[in-house]
Amino acid sequence: MPRIPEDVIAQVRARVDIVEVVSEYVPLKRRGRSYFGLCPFHSERTPSFSVNPELGIFHCFGCGVGGDVFGFLMKMEGLSFHEAVKRLAEKYGVPLPKSTGDQGNEALYRANAFAQEFYKKLLWEDPAGGKARRYLEERGIGRGVAERFMLGYAPSGWEGLIRAASHEGIGPEVLEKAGLALRRRSGGYYDRFRDRLTFPVHNPGGRPVAFGARVLGKGEPKYINSPETSIYRKGRVLYGISQAREAVRREGEAIVVEGYMDLLRLFSAGIENAVAVAGTAFTPHQAELLRRYAERAVLCFDADRAGSEATLRGGEVLSEAGLEVRVVELPPGHDPDSFVREEGREEFLRMVGNSKPLVEHMLEKVQEVEDISSVEGRRRAAKAMAEVLSKVGDELRRDLWTRRVAEALGLREEVLRTVVRRERSEETSPVKVPSRRTVPPAQKELLKILFSVPELARRVVEEVELDAFEG
Repeated sequence: MPRIPEDVIAQVRARVDIVEVVSEYVPLKRRGRSYFGLCPFHSERTPSFSVNPELGIFHCFGCGVGGDVFGFLMKMEGLSFHEAVKRLAEKYGVPLPKSTGDQGNEALYRANAFAQEFYKKLLWEDPAGGKARRYLEERGIGRGVAERFMLGYAPSGWEGLIRAASHEGIGPEVLEKAGLALRRRSGGYYDRFRDRLTFPVHNPGGRPVAFGARVLGKGEPKYINSPETSIYRKGRVLYGISQAREAVRREGEAIVVEGYMDLLRLFSAGIENAVAVAGTAFTPHQAELLRRYAERAVLCFDADRAGSEATLRGGEVLSEAGLEVRVVELPPGHDPDSFVREEGREEFLRMVGNSKPLVEHMLEKVQEVEDISSVEGRRRAAKAMAEVLSKVGDELRRDLWTRRVAEALGLREEVLRTVVRRERSEETSPVKVPSRRTVPPAQKELLKILFSVPELARRVVEEVELDAFEG
C-alpha cells in the first residue's frame, strides 16, 4: 500500500481533536490540563486513562497503553495505520492524495465487502438462496441475527461472484488475493465458495476480512474457510468480536465458543457477550484482543475429547495473558448450540454462572485419571498441575492457586512452587535488557503527561518504585 506523505499525516494530526475522538468511546472528565476516564483497553473501577489535548496523546496508568490519536483508533477498531489516518482525514476534511486510495490492502477490503453484499443479497432476494434460508430456519436462526452477522449464500455456479465483481471493476486477480477465487490450472479463475451458507469474518472495526462457508445438506468438507491474506491472519481475529465487544465490555466477561453456529445460537437467545474461535487454536494475539474488552473469559466448548483439549490449550493461553479463566462443563454429547436449543437460555446462563475456574477444572480432571494415593500417581498429578499453574500470568492468582493445589494433592507448598518456577523458567525466553541510557518511547510519553499534570506526578512518585523507570 502506498505511503501517505508525512506532511498529510501531520495535517490530519493537527486538525484532529483527540478529546473529541476518544470521547466517542470513553466518557471523559476534565482534570487540570488533561481528561480522564475508564480505560477501554482493560477493566477498571477507578479512572486511570488520561488524554492530553495539548500533547495530542493518551496514556493509561493502569495497563500502560499509550500513543497518539492514530494509535488509539488502531487499538479500538483494529485498524491499520493507513486506515486510521484515512478515517480521520475523511472525518476532519483533509484531502488525501489519490495514490493512497483504493490500492493494495484497500482493494482486498473492497473485494470482501462486495462479496459480503453479493452473498447477502442472494440469501434473501434470490430463489437460489431458498435452501440456505430453510437451513437457518431449521437451526432456529432468525433473520435479525443473520443480517446482523451479514450471513449470505454463495451460488452453485463456478463464476457467479467473479462475473458480478467484474461489473464493479473488481478483477479475478484481486479476488484471488482476497481468498475469494482460485486459479485454474488450465487458465482463468473460479469461485472458492459455491452452494454454501457464508459467514463473513470481521475485524474489530467491523470490516469483512475473510469468510467461512458451510455446505448445505450432505457433503465434505462441511466447512471451507478463507486462506490467510495480507488483511487476514486467522490467529489474530475472533468471530463475532465486532458485534460482541460492547456487551463484552459491559459485562466484563466473554463467553468463548468454538463454532459459527454456537455463537449465532447464543446471540439468538439474547446472549451477546460471546465470541467464537471458529476452528482455530486460541493464540496469544486473540487473547490480547479479548483482554482489551474483558477481564474474564468463560470457555464453553464441545463436551468431547477435542473440546476438552481445546479448553486446556485455550485456557492456558488466556490465563497466561492475565485473564481470569473459567470453564463451563456441558453434558456429554452437547455443544452450546444444541444445549441452548434443548435446555433454553436460562439453563445455559445458570451453567455459565456455575462455571469453574480453569485450575480447579483441570485439578478435577487430573484427579479422575491419576491415583494420588500412590507415589507415582501423585507425582504425575503434580507435574501436570505445575504445567497448568505455570501458565497463570497473574502472579497473585498463581500464588493462591499453587497453595490450593498443593493442599489438594497432599504436597509441600514450597516443593510445588519450585516445580512451577522451573516450568515457567523453561517457557520464558531470556529478555534483552535495554541500555540504561535509552528511554523507551512509552516512558517519554508518560513523563510528558506527568510534567503537565502535577497531581498525577505526585501519585506516581508515591506509588511507583524508581526502579520501574529506565534511563
